[in-house]
Amino acid sequence: MSGNNAFYEERMNDLRCTLPSLRTAHEPKRLWDRHHQIIRLIVMGLQNKEIAEYCNCSPQLVSNIRNSQAAQGRIQELRDNLDNQVLSIQEKIKEGAEKAIDLVLKAMNEGEIDDVPVSVSQRISIAQNLLDRAGHGATQKGQVQHLHAHLTSTDIEGIKKRALEVGMENGHIIDVEEERE
Repeated sequence: MSGNNAFYEERMNDLRCTLPSLRTAHEPKRLWDRHHQIIRLIVMGLQNKEIAEYCNCSPQLVSNIRNSQAAQGRIQELRDNLDNQVLSIQEKIKEGAEKAIDLVLKAMNEGEIDDVPVSVSQRISIAQNLLDRAGHGATQKGQVQHLHAHLTSTDIEGIKKRALEVGMENGHIIDVEEERE
């Protein structure tokens, strides 16, 4: 026997000295109401500590339930159900959006919906709303700042010289004839 295993074999009854690979956590064989409550909170995305505080139990109990095979199957089942519900809702929204755009276009183009007249102001409002949603809304006021400066001819020549240097360094200006004074 190796020295390390001999140490553990002498103290097999003391769980604190058991090899980690030999330790077993409590594995529930049947899920009780409390387990289902904890599983629902796990599926909602809560952390072990939050679930423990909410259910008035230890974080270790929550961890044991989270990692048990029976609970993992139920967690996956609930997550699959949630995914299916989300997909169903997305499909309904897509269908509703298509109907809504048809109704809006009918109101805007024909001026009535089911023999109920739509006023000109409502039609304009619909058109503006559609244009806005398409990214062609009215121009918004922007913040404008004005700067006034008084430059001498020496300042202007310096700015021109720096601009020329930067342009040549970046490859924007390839060949320039220098002015002769």
